[in-house]
Amino acid sequence: MIEGLGTRLGIERIKHKLSQQQVAERLGVKRSVVSSYENSVSTPPAGILIKLATLYGVTTDYLLGLKDHQMIVVDGLNQTEIEAVTQIIKLLKEK
Repeated sequence: MIEGLGTRLGIERIKHKLSQQQVAERLGVKRSVVSSYENSVSTPPAGILIKLATLYGVTTDYLLGLKDHQMIVVDGLNQTEIEAVTQIIKLLKEK
């Protein structure tokens, strides 16, 4: 098992106010499978890892512990709105 993956999966699920059963249904697996991922009993295959990252709005690198930052999904925003979000982030980082 990849160090910290299970913990990050559990944290993200709780942050998104989802039960293990709800995550399992969205992934097309049993609840016990989600539990095994979160308890570091087994490692999700690449396809499931990608689905989890998409579900939680984070990168696979974040889930795998390769990067400690999260991403902001801007799907549905127009270019002007994306630029505004980018500027806000830039200003916050400069604080």
